[in-house]
Amino acid sequence: MTRKIGGLFVLIISFIVYLLTLEPTTSMWDCSEFIACAYGLEVGHAPGAPVFMLLGRFFSLFALDPSQAAFMINLLSATASAFTIFFLFHTIYWFGQKLLQQTNHNFSASFLQQVLTMAAFLGAMSFAFTDTFWFSAVEGEVYATSSLFTAVVFWSIIRWEQDNSQYADRWLLLIFFLLGLSVGVHLLNLLALPAVALVYYFKKFERSTKGIIITLALSVLLMVIIIFGFIPGVVAFTAHTDRLFLNTFGLPVYSGALFFIFLLTGGVLYAIHHYRKKGKITMHFIALAFALWLAGYSSFTMLIIRSNQQPYIDINNVENIYGLVDYLNREQYPKRPLFYGNNYNSPLIDAEERYTYKLYQDKYMKDLLIPEYKFNEKTKTFFPRMASLDPGHARLYEKWIDIDGRKVRVQGRDGKMKTITVPTFADNLRFFFKYQLGYMYGRYFMWNFAGRQNNIQGTGGKMHGNWQSGIDFIDNARLIPEEDLPSHLKDNKASNKYYLLPLLLGLLGLIYQWRKDKNNVLIVITFFLLTGAAIVFYLNEIPRTPRERDYAFVGSFYVFAIWIGLGALQLLTLVKKSPYAKPFSIAAFVIIGALVPGNLLSENYDDHDRSGRYTTKAHASNMLSSCQPNAIMFTAADNDSYPVWYMQEVEQYRTDVLPILKTFLPTNWYIRQLHTNFVQRGLVETTFKGEDFLAGKNMSVPVMEKRKKPATAQQVIDFVKSEKSQTKVGYADGSRRNYIPVKNIVLPVDKANFIKTAEGYEFNRDSVPSKIQFRINAQSISADELIILDIIANNDWERPIYFLNRNMVSNLGLAPYVHREGLLYRLMPYKTGDRKFSNADYQHDLIMNKFQWGGVTNDIYLDWTNVRMFYTFDYRGMFSDIAKKLASDNENKKAIEVLDKAMEVVPTSKIPWSYKGHNMFDAYLKAGDKDKAKELLTNLNDDLDAYFIMYKNLPPAKRQGVAMEVYQKLYMLRELYNKSSNIFPEKARDMMEQFGEINALVRQDLQ
Repeated sequence: MTRKIGGLFVLIISFIVYLLTLEPTTSMWDCSEFIACAYGLEVGHAPGAPVFMLLGRFFSLFALDPSQAAFMINLLSATASAFTIFFLFHTIYWFGQKLLQQTNHNFSASFLQQVLTMAAFLGAMSFAFTDTFWFSAVEGEVYATSSLFTAVVFWSIIRWEQDNSQYADRWLLLIFFLLGLSVGVHLLNLLALPAVALVYYFKKFERSTKGIIITLALSVLLMVIIIFGFIPGVVAFTAHTDRLFLNTFGLPVYSGALFFIFLLTGGVLYAIHHYRKKGKITMHFIALAFALWLAGYSSFTMLIIRSNQQPYIDINNVENIYGLVDYLNREQYPKRPLFYGNNYNSPLIDAEERYTYKLYQDKYMKDLLIPEYKFNEKTKTFFPRMASLDPGHARLYEKWIDIDGRKVRVQGRDGKMKTITVPTFADNLRFFFKYQLGYMYGRYFMWNFAGRQNNIQGTGGKMHGNWQSGIDFIDNARLIPEEDLPSHLKDNKASNKYYLLPLLLGLLGLIYQWRKDKNNVLIVITFFLLTGAAIVFYLNEIPRTPRERDYAFVGSFYVFAIWIGLGALQLLTLVKKSPYAKPFSIAAFVIIGALVPGNLLSENYDDHDRSGRYTTKAHASNMLSSCQPNAIMFTAADNDSYPVWYMQEVEQYRTDVLPILKTFLPTNWYIRQLHTNFVQRGLVETTFKGEDFLAGKNMSVPVMEKRKKPATAQQVIDFVKSEKSQTKVGYADGSRRNYIPVKNIVLPVDKANFIKTAEGYEFNRDSVPSKIQFRINAQSISADELIILDIIANNDWERPIYFLNRNMVSNLGLAPYVHREGLLYRLMPYKTGDRKFSNADYQHDLIMNKFQWGGVTNDIYLDWTNVRMFYTFDYRGMFSDIAKKLASDNENKKAIEVLDKAMEVVPTSKIPWSYKGHNMFDAYLKAGDKDKAKELLTNLNDDLDAYFIMYKNLPPAKRQGVAMEVYQKLYMLRELYNKSSNIFPEKARDMMEQFGEINALVRQDLQ
């Protein structure tokens, strides 16, 4: 097998596997947003990915209809991943060549080519089937394309090293162009620079410690300059120039930007010409490299162009060039200190304002960014790893390590001195090694090269998300023995066992390269550390993340696969004698292929096969179907917003519904977007405008009840909006700010408007009240809540208004008027429980006839994100709520139909019972079906028994690692007892005995 054939084989094999397991439609998290933005060339979340958008748009052009666009953009990831494997193959081959050049052998050229090809094949195929890389290869996210750029950049420096012609430096110029382009995909690619620099150094210079240190230092400096200098700096200078031309000179918007771009382009072209003319080769090369980097980086101009077209997805409104600066700097995200800074309990003593500018009425107006917080200096530390100010994180930091701390005297909020204990440098270091490097990197590394326990997100316990090897004495010492686990964990498809073989083969390759090829092992180690430990340091991860972050470290897994290939090379060449070398190498190739890449493929296939899975699309469809025509829908975060964007922007489903992302509401640019009259979605009328929230204004409005008499919602909004002095309240710092003077609020009801939007409901038209009255339940109202109240007041019941949950309006006091409707909650003029109104039959039709289930009843695999979707959106709770409502309307038959449907489309074989399972049991009882209730009670008890038996059999040290899961199960057991004690007294007595026994153990373990 020649090198070219081997490369072609890895490309074809990996592509076929990815194609067979490709998700046919959109996925959760950022995939839906990326697909929607690529399809319509819209502006997604910071810091943007314009190159990915353009590539995705190109692939989507080959879709036969819009419903196939997601598949084609997913295919971009599969294609990019297959080519990544192709370039990895050639990279391993090159390192193998270099290694064998340092080894004494008598192998023929043909034999060397054979073993190098086989070793590269084994290393590349092993990486192709690793957990993290395969996951990204079959969905429409940036990480597959980012990996391709990393692979091509490193392959390019290999080609430069092999090219001894006078034109060899063209490969270096290509690298800089690729690095510029790669910024438009993901910044991870820049981490290859130091490894690239070492390849350059070892070819051009004699090895020395000083030379290596200087090379690494300069390459890291260049990386820092690009990331923190060039990337934001070019746009920042453009924005400053545009503000000067607009605000000072009175010239049109973008005149200053165009002038600066012309100046920059002209300056670079002049430098290229000048240095070439003067014969200054190095400076000419630098000018060319910078020009090509700029050419690649210029992809971001697409975002400005598209933002000017006012697309529906237009995050940060980057048509305002300062918006693009903030976008690139990720200003909406809190910053975490890296080298020196606060601890999690450092007292905040001041906040230094930071400014940006927003474009309003053809002027740049000053606006606030997240301030730079100042902390008590005595409480700060070097290497601050425990720096999150989230109150919930303090307990988690203390859970991960025993904090020794140091005593510090500080001034409390009451002005009195007190003593607090802040973590030391040593404490932070322990947290770094145990959690950030150990749990949030080492665990992911072992997932890929040792084995994985299951697909449930880990939080530090012994049951979920750990690595495993498949070797009992290793796993049982750390985890819950597999035979003791409940069946849904024991049979989890993501329980993968590699028996440490990929890890051991990679370590063998590392040792082999270390012994034989000191130069190139340094290159690979540098590459490995920068794409692994360096990212860990930079991310400074908080103690609990919304999801697993293994995708961020895929570069280091790529690099480790180089060592897997080199380890295979050593084994393939163990026999040196000519007659036996070739047959031995072939036999070794077959054995290693079966045990490493073959086993990885076999173990990982079932939990990476997304073919036939349409659950994300179905979920978004169900959210939209939950809305009456022409509705407004308030969403909250990624997984309840992005899939909806996909369904509307790509598949054009229910575009009459206007989704409003509550998280964005306090931002002035988003309020401006709401006033855009989007086709079919329409616009939203608000009294407040974007400029009412500039420079921190109205971000939190205090509620001071100065009168008991109710005011209308519109009067409250007008009062806060007013600039009159009597509508302000004075503060200790001398400032005067807006406030709300009442807590009791009245919202008039336009009966005719409501009735127009109430099709399918059961109510007497005369029963519709003329107003609803509610009371604010908070001491202050946030900007997003204020705007929600503004939208409700201006809407005048013309458009139905839906919320993701009741908590969105709990502070406003509107929760009693928010009714379950499918997956959402609608604002109604009736209180929940009011017998004069019912939407139960409407919801029965919705659930039974209109909702989609995405193939969940078929033989498809649901990963943890999909399973958690059913929990987060409480699908079973939806079914039980509707069934109870139907039962209260004496519609028992329909109630049972709904509950039976729940058992069918939310199967426990794929979505195990949560601690809320008792609601389904209660609904069957209320619907009058005791037989099905009893059957379900037995089912639920079996689930509980599996946990309780496991718990009792564990030694005390291991029980602590699962105590929280069992505690939740105890909650369900208690609820089942409360609901069954009068109906099934014998079962209830058994449950009570079991509760007492397990509760005593749990309390003991949690102390």
